[in-house]
Amino acid sequence: MKNMPVNEIIKQRRLEKNISVETIFKEIHVPSKFVYMIENGEWDKFPSEVHLKGFLKLYAEYMEIEPSLVERCIKDSSRNGRDEVQNDRFCWKGLHKTLTTAKSVSLILLFAVILIILYILITSVLPE
Repeated sequence: MKNMPVNEIIKQRRLEKNISVETIFKEIHVPSKFVYMIENGEWDKFPSEVHLKGFLKLYAEYMEIEPSLVERCIKDSSRNGRDEVQNDRFCWKGLHKTLTTAKSVSLILLFAVILIILYILITSVLPE
């Protein structure tokens, strides 16, 4: 079981314990859609990096998965050297892409806001 990706370990643990997704929602307040996304490794479908990290940690803790395993995967995925993540047998492919994409989108939005502010400032100063 230790050679499996974290999402598969969590799913297998839930099935072994015969815990329903509804029970998980009632006990730890992780919506069922996020439980399924975690179990299926659909990291890119999370609305943000914060949602992904928070729900993953909470769900893994509830399933009694070693916290250091999840922390290491998240930490490795956030580093600049992402090649290590692909080789880590406990981590998952795709998480580092999600984290990178979230950062890229944030930078693009910040750049767009700066351009809009500059445009407003320039057009308000120049005579018509």
